[in-house]
Order: sequence, then structure tokens, then C-alpha cells
Amino acid sequence: MPVAKSVEIHLLRHGHSSANGLGILAGRDNSVKLSPAGIAQAEALIPILQGGSYDLVLSSPIYRC
Repeated sequence: MPVAKSVEIHLLRHGHSSANGLGILAGRDNSVKLSPAGIAQAEALIPILQGGSYDLVLSSPIYRC
């Protein structure tokens, strides 16, 4: 019986946005950008994700993603 390959999937959400700070659900509004806190959250991921080996990376076209 062949051995099944394992697959590792990483799912990331966008960071805190300027709309979140105002209690607004922005949905697909592409004018909403990350807040300073959201930028810090994204920057904190750099050392975690850097150097990884990824076969496929998908991202939304929304600016804050």
C-alpha cells in the first residue's frame, strides 16, 4: 500500500485595518488599508515565514491582504 503524502497548509488573515479601529466591516472595500497595528502584525510574520519552502502562495487582490 503506498504511503500518503502529507500536506501542510498555512492560512493567514489580514491584520488590523483602519476600518476595524472604527468598528466598520470593510468587506471587499479596497480603499481600506492596514492600521499601524496591522502593519506591525504583518511585519511580525516576516521572521516566522521567512526561509520557508512554499509550493504555492495565494493572496486576495485586496490591498490590506
